[in-house]
Amino acid sequence: MIREIPALYSEVFRRPDLPPEIAALRRETMSAAYIFCARIARRHGEPLVALGLIAKAIAAYPRGVAKLSKWGPRQLLSEAGAFFRSPRE
Repeated sequence: MIREIPALYSEVFRRPDLPPEIAALRRETMSAAYIFCARIARRHGEPLVALGLIAKAIAAYPRGVAKLSKWGPRQLLSEAGAFFRSPRE
């Protein structure tokens, strides 16, 4: 599933009949898909895969990092700490 979700989104955004206002959301949407998949990878005990997906998310839409700066310390620590906790069963 980790690889299928970004592939599916890429396929949707390759459609030539996509309205321009939707096509304009490609980079932000791909970034969100990578972050979603990174969280799945992290939960399944694959932190290196998760970090790679986060790097792809940043490359796809660097402004997405700005959203992280709006998080409070508690949320930032929670997200960062999740990479070091054991995966949920």
